[in-house]
Amino acid sequence: MTTYRAHMSKREREARCKLTKIVHDLGLLRGTIRDIERCCGSTDCKCIRGQKHPMTCLSQMKNGKSRSIYIAQKDKEKAIEWLNNYKQAKELLEIICDECIGRLKGKD
Repeated sequence: MTTYRAHMSKREREARCKLTKIVHDLGLLRGTIRDIERCCGSTDCKCIRGQKHPMTCLSQMKNGKSRSIYIAQKDKEKAIEWLNNYKQAKELLEIICDECIGRLKGKD
């Protein structure tokens, strides 16, 4: 069933417009950013004495398994921005779904 813009509410049209911009123009990431400290394993490094190396990871679940991906410090802000884009896209999809449910209920 094709839905024409004329049949959509203003709320749905705006949500679709914003979602299109996010999907086409911006990066998306799903997961959680975590700052952790690790030992490198070198026998003469300061981390052996307790001064661990700070690092940033993206953690996500995929196919029931957890995985972590190292994020370079210079890319941390971009990763956070992409996570926020994903959250916004998810919220916009919920708006669109709610509007579609309303149209289906109206057809009964």
